[in-house]
Amino acid sequence: MRAAHSVDRPPIAWRLLLGLALVKLAIHALSGWLLAWGYMTDELYFLDSVNHLDWGFVDHPPLSIAVLAAVRALLGDSLPAIRLLPALLGAATVVLTGILAREMGGGRTAQGVAALAALACPVYLALSNYYSMNPIEQFLWPVGMLIVLRIIGGGSPWWWIVLGGLMGVGLLNKVSMLWFGGGLAVGLLLTPERRWLRTPWPWLAAVIALAAFSPYVWWNAQHDWPFLEFSRNAAEYKVGARSLLDFLLQQALSMGPTAVPLCLGGLIFAFTSRSLRPYRPLAWLFVAVATLLAASGSARPHYLAPAFPIVFAAGGRWVERLATRRRLGWVPGVAVGVLTGGLLIWNDQSIDV
Repeated sequence: MRAAHSVDRPPIAWRLLLGLALVKLAIHALSGWLLAWGYMTDELYFLDSVNHLDWGFVDHPPLSIAVLAAVRALLGDSLPAIRLLPALLGAATVVLTGILAREMGGGRTAQGVAALAALACPVYLALSNYYSMNPIEQFLWPVGMLIVLRIIGGGSPWWWIVLGGLMGVGLLNKVSMLWFGGGLAVGLLLTPERRWLRTPWPWLAAVIALAAFSPYVWWNAQHDWPFLEFSRNAAEYKVGARSLLDFLLQQALSMGPTAVPLCLGGLIFAFTSRSLRPYRPLAWLFVAVATLLAASGSARPHYLAPAFPIVFAAGGRWVERLATRRRLGWVPGVAVGVLTGGLLIWNDQSIDV
């Protein structure tokens, strides 16, 4: 099945995106390596887990530990060694967010604004500064979004197979990749792209993802389902109850208060603009995941962060549209505001990661 439309995509602003990625790397080289106080407690736990490789652990699947084992074998276990990959994945997320804007028809301005929002995002700055499964997750979600956009934009149905494999890798990294799959299902059902559900392709992708995830399920079954017990205890004793207002405030801090208008404007633009209508499945993905986490009453602030790239990209398209139609010269001001606000919140350590 071919998509019902195609988009004339502008060139990728490689120099701009790679320049922003290098800025991201420089930030982490300074804060995570040169000026770091020492290992984070979670990093010590991960390093110890490398000595006990298995198909699962009490609080997460095995991929991040297997990757860390490879990193330690190649580079050692110094701070720069184990924090290099999170920094590289964070820089790649900046580039991917800009490319997302381009896939949605955005030019240089849209790509730059979207990538800058990802660069300055306080929760990304925090989580890319030390080793955990979170930087891997934040890299995989925008890759999955790009694959979805490519499918919607007229790509081969075989991209569904790639998406299934990527989601399988994501599930072996963190169980929350299920939210991506569930949000995508909602996005397909609520848009004309539901036509794909009448084909075997998305179902085959789901089978591939779950097959890849099955070793971790088997490991849990062999050990009396420790992950479920851990999740219940964490929700009750570690996270505690969170009101809707608290959830929203924490999301504002996580994406950066000055980026909130960009994200809200982009989300509204995605639901109202004819040019972005084909890409509403991903807008619905963001809304569905946000609604699920808010309704749970026990979601930590960074849980929604992997879904930020789609609203950053839509926000970039929105800013570019306003600048083009109204000949507004405030795009540099938007960029400065997003960057400054994000860095200030990150430096203040106001987010709970």
